[in-house]
Amino acid sequence: MEEKHFQKLKRSLRRGGSHAHDCGDCICGGAHKDRPENTELGNYSEISFEAADESYVDLKPYLPESMPEGYERTFVSDSISGSQTIHYTNEDGKTVIFEYGKPDTMELSLNNIESRDKVKVGGHEGILYTCANSRTLLWTDEEQGIGYDLYTDDLSVDLLIIAESVAEQESPLVPTQAESTELALAELGDFAISDLPEGYTEAGVSGAPTSEGGGWYGYVSKHYENRETNSMISFSYETYRLADEKENTAENVLALSGFDGSEVEVNGLPGLISADGIRITWVDTERSMRFHIYSETVTGEEIYALANSVR
Repeated sequence: MEEKHFQKLKRSLRRGGSHAHDCGDCICGGAHKDRPENTELGNYSEISFEAADESYVDLKPYLPESMPEGYERTFVSDSISGSQTIHYTNEDGKTVIFEYGKPDTMELSLNNIESRDKVKVGGHEGILYTCANSRTLLWTDEEQGIGYDLYTDDLSVDLLIIAESVAEQESPLVPTQAESTELALAELGDFAISDLPEGYTEAGVSGAPTSEGGGWYGYVSKHYENRETNSMISFSYETYRLADEKENTAENVLALSGFDGSEVEVNGLPGLISADGIRITWVDTERSMRFHIYSETVTGEEIYALANSVR
């Protein structure tokens, strides 16, 4: 495949369209290139997914319309991070995982590769990797700016047949997590950034109530995108529980933020803004909730203003 300049785009999602392969971890995106660190089969190979350019891609829903007998759809992720994952499972516990996505930073690591074959899927270039106990098929549609990934741990499955059946769907796919998101919004509250920068609109929301998090952990994650600049703002809030010996103070909670920064006050609550200005977090100890905003394009004073507009 033609190599293009690779530009990393960090992602703030803690949950998103990624899934673990038996022979690696994959997040699908735009065009990809193969970068084996060791070209000998049986060793390690790393594949980087990359955007052909930085223009916005309107992600449409796709599904394979052919699936081996006995496989049923068991999971559909949300698509707010720019990719979507669909799982199929049979009664023997074998899986087929289909993922597609728009340009972003995507990497796939494969171990113990037994074969690597160049293939064509609908006229598009692809690579089929066979590992000891699994196969992974990657291909891209550079014109649409979409990358695709098929994985299976069932070596009797022909991934090329499935790949050739992938087609755009008329309606968006309903995430398995949709009901959980509604429960999370009802329990934690429907907070949002009320004063978005020009050009930004809400792109999606996901979440889970505390009943799905051991009775104490719940979260809501919202994403805002600017289609003209192909940029994103991530906003999330979650409940927390400190270890028994830890007092529920803002100082103790903020110490777990994972970054260094300056102390700030957000809507009367204690917070912390990172030194590079790309992330801000604040805590409400009465509700045992903490809030986060992350953006690489809206930084410093702007991200502080966004935080203070949360209602």
